[in-house]
Order: sequence, then C-alpha cells, then structure tokens
Amino acid sequence: MKNILLLSLLLLLLSNCQEKESHKISIDLSKYVSEIYFSEFTDSLSFLTLDMRDSCLISEVDQIYKDSNLIFVKDRRRNGIFIFDENNRYKNRINYYGRGPGEFIRLSTACINPTDKQIGIYDSFSRKILIYSYEGKFIKEVFVNDYVLDFTFTSNKGFIFIYPSYMTSKERSGLWLTDSNGIFVKHLYHLNPEHKASMFFYFSYTPQLDHNQGILYYDRWADRLLQVNQDSSKCIYEFDLREKIPESLKKDPDFRLEEHFLSTCFFNMPNYFLACYASINNRYWVLFNKKDHSIKVASKLINDIDDIKVETFPCFLDENTLAFELQDDENNYDIRLLLLHAKQ
Repeated sequence: MKNILLLSLLLLLLSNCQEKESHKISIDLSKYVSEIYFSEFTDSLSFLTLDMRDSCLISEVDQIYKDSNLIFVKDRRRNGIFIFDENNRYKNRINYYGRGPGEFIRLSTACINPTDKQIGIYDSFSRKILIYSYEGKFIKEVFVNDYVLDFTFTSNKGFIFIYPSYMTSKERSGLWLTDSNGIFVKHLYHLNPEHKASMFFYFSYTPQLDHNQGILYYDRWADRLLQVNQDSSKCIYEFDLREKIPESLKKDPDFRLEEHFLSTCFFNMPNYFLACYASINNRYWVLFNKKDHSIKVASKLINDIDDIKVETFPCFLDENTLAFELQDDENNYDIRLLLLHAKQ
C-alpha cells in the first residue's frame, strides 16, 4: 500500500508543472512607472477593417481567430460567430439559437480547429460542444459530462477541457484530456486542492492555434505559465509576484481579495511576455523582455507610434500580433482593429 501511495504521488507531480524546465521571474509591482510604450515591444502597427456590409450586428469583439485567410469573430453578446472571407468581408454567421439539432442556447465560448477546418462552440446551458465547418455547416455535437469554462481541440481529434475552479467541490477541475466523444482520458494539470478562496476574476489562458493544438495556461494561484497539449503540461515561467496572495489566505474559503493581485490577462510573444495584474483597486501592466530578462511595470499602456488612442484590452490574434478594437462613429458598422506586430 505504501508503494502504491508513493507511486500515485509521483504521477501527480509529473502531471503538473515540470519545474526544472521553467524559468523564475521576480515581479515587484511597487516599482512601477507611468507608461509602457508600444514601441518597446512592437515593431510596427497596421489596421484591419472587417467589412460588415452595412449590417449593424456586432456589439463588441470578444474572441478573434484567423486561419486559411478567414477571420472568425465571437461577439461578446448573443450575436454569434461572424466569418469573414479572404478580403475581410462579412461572409456568414453562426447564430443558431434554439433547442434543435445543431442549435445552442448559450454561446459561452468558441475556438477553431485548423487541422480539420472546423469551428467549435461550447453551450454551457446544454453542456455540449457543437462543431461546424468553416462554412457554418453543422457537423456534430458532443455532450460534456463535466463543468467546464472553456476548451480547445487537440490534433488527435480530442479536446482539452478547462475548469480552473479553486473551490472545494466534487466537480473535476484543472485541465484534462478527453477523446472525440468528450469522454475523460487523463488529467493534464491539477490545481492545488488546499486552495479554497474565491477569486474576483475567473481564469486566464491563451489558445495556441497551431497544428500542435494546445493552450498556454496561467495558474493564477501558483503564478505559473504552462504550455499544455494533449500529452502533457510543461511550466514555461514561474513568477515570484511580491504582491501575491499569501498561502495562508488561499486556504480560507471566507477570504475576499482586496489589496492582493492576480493576473487578468497575458500575451506570450516570441521575445516578450506582456501581462496585466489587478487587485480590487489597482491595475498594472508588466513587460518581460525574454532576451535580456529585463522587467518593466507600469500603470498604463501607451500608443506612442501614432495618434490613435487605445482604451480597450487587446485580443490575441497570434503569437506575433495583438489586436485592439477601435471605436468608430455610430454610423460606421465595420469593425476596425489596430494590430500590433511584435518585435522579432
């Protein structure tokens, strides 16, 4: 029995972050300046206009993906998934609300499958994934037995499910692999079962939309950035955040976050890591230069390349490109994006 317990412990450790391969980065949010400038990590800017063909349909860009010269935009409200052609013109929309075959009640999140040219939508109300072709044709649906917040496709036609719940519960949590029918295969990353405090932000991760189809996942309780695919999880960076939540408070289910900080979003580029950390009252951006390991902390991101003022959080288009949605006059229904091309 003792040997079995030791083996189980070893397997649990191996399934989590591979610490020897990670790099530890110290972040002190008290040492901040006023601004981080786009020119510090951006090689150039460009603009992308998505032609809505005079249709006022999108309220706000929530997710954006690009593959095979097509662009897919998930609306933040209930307007569905918009598909734009190689000329950036509105082509089609997946907006099949209902209870019938190929329909969904709540469009919670979506991602694309570049290998099979498919779009996946997770309906958290019906707890199922609906899969469509890039043309918007319904292919199949997969019922999900567990609570999940998000998912991504894997190259072997399975799924990685994500439910970063730190509360004591019987639900499966962390990141795990399923087969193409949504049946559990194995855990890829376990969360610390001793962590019980509530968070004021749900989760933070960035899809990697390549043919290895995995995700980058930020464990905000452990301050670790992981690369997760269908085979394993590997820790890329560990962050020694000075203003992090003490371990003693993480175990208190009645604790509510106030002055302590958590990651709200992050963007992992080839030569830079950009993240935003927030408490109830404050917010700071952190820019890490992977070449010289320098760190800059600032209260604002400033566009110093042109005169366009940016007030929204960026979307992750790909590892080299961040996209800011620009606000136009109310008579212009097109979507205008400011693209930041990262320094190489």
